[in-house]
Amino acid sequence: MGNSKNKQTLTAAEISALWLQYLGDSMAICIYKYFLKIVEDNEIKSIIKLSLSLAEKHITNIKEFLKTANFQIPVSFTDDDVNLKAPRLFSDQFLLFYSYIMTLHGLTAYSLAITNCEREDIQNYYYECVKSSKDLFQ
Repeated sequence: MGNSKNKQTLTAAEISALWLQYLGDSMAICIYKYFLKIVEDNEIKSIIKLSLSLAEKHITNIKEFLKTANFQIPVSFTDDDVNLKAPRLFSDQFLLFYSYIMTLHGLTAYSLAITNCEREDIQNYYYECVKSSKDLFQ
């Protein structure tokens, strides 16, 4: 991996991890935007805001990795895939539980991605994802 051309190349495992996370985070953005419209508890609202912020940050980072490697950005979920005017469907406790479960899934996926990625910058990215998810979990 000595030359810059190789540094920009992505392995199949790296592409898989990035695409999977991209699709999951694009869906999470839709869900958390809806949750922010219906949440009533301010403590839970702050957790949902942080979750949304992390998902948006991930999308930005993944786009940069893929663009730099000349890979297509996945077709993903958008604002057209969620009705933000839908009536309240879930309790605040459910919103918190959903966020908790998604954080657990994220911690697992990011840890696995670290071990499957060859590029140090992508390993470091997933390490940061683990750290931010740990903070969200706590």
